[in-house]
Amino acid sequence: MQGDGSAGGQASAGRGSDRRGSDGLRLAKIALLLGLALFLATLAYGGLGLYRRMTGLLDHPTQLIRLAPAATATAAVMPGAAMALRLRGVSELTTAVHDLQTVVTVKQDRQLGGLTVGSTELLYVGIGQVRGGIDLGELTEADFSVADGRLTVRLPAPRILDKKLDVERSYVYDQRRSLLGPMDPSLQGQAERSALEQIWRGACEAGVLNAANERAALAVRILLTDAGYEEVLVRTQVPAAGECP
Repeated sequence: MQGDGSAGGQASAGRGSDRRGSDGLRLAKIALLLGLALFLATLAYGGLGLYRRMTGLLDHPTQLIRLAPAATATAAVMPGAAMALRLRGVSELTTAVHDLQTVVTVKQDRQLGGLTVGSTELLYVGIGQVRGGIDLGELTEADFSVADGRLTVRLPAPRILDKKLDVERSYVYDQRRSLLGPMDPSLQGQAERSALEQIWRGACEAGVLNAANERAALAVRILLTDAGYEEVLVRTQVPAAGECP
């Protein structure tokens, strides 16, 4: 009898444990369903708010326009210091290039007792190039002024940026030497220097510095117009002394 009572107690305890486990699982399911229901309700509320917002924008399209304003472009007008810095970046503005050819004659005599006893004559064809331009690196803030909406720029004086003789293309056309004429190897060097000076002089006479002024003024006017100024006046200067022989 005692064995039957003990077995019955154990069976009753097992049923109680199963009941508690079943109750816990049921509570967990209920909590999960409640959480899911709360999430769906929040999502539905947010969707409803978005729907109302979009409906209002469609009913009143001016609100949509205010949300996306049109972009406007404005020209940035630079002060004098900034303009000078921008133009300095161009540095040397080569505006005129002249290619020239010249023929020079150099002669050297041999003297004896005050009398010429012999001579050497060289005929030389020189080909060279002269570049004239404006050095924009010399610009300062004082070279810019604005009055009545017009920008005035004073450019530096034009100068010869480079002059050179193309010794590869230049050549001795003819050389004549008498019996007692000197044989001086420096004679060709004299001819080259004389040819370069004539090329330099010829470029100046052809107006290389005037052309440099005109083209530099046009280039600077375009640069500053792009910077936002509608009216630009560019003043040029006469070449400095010594730029031409």
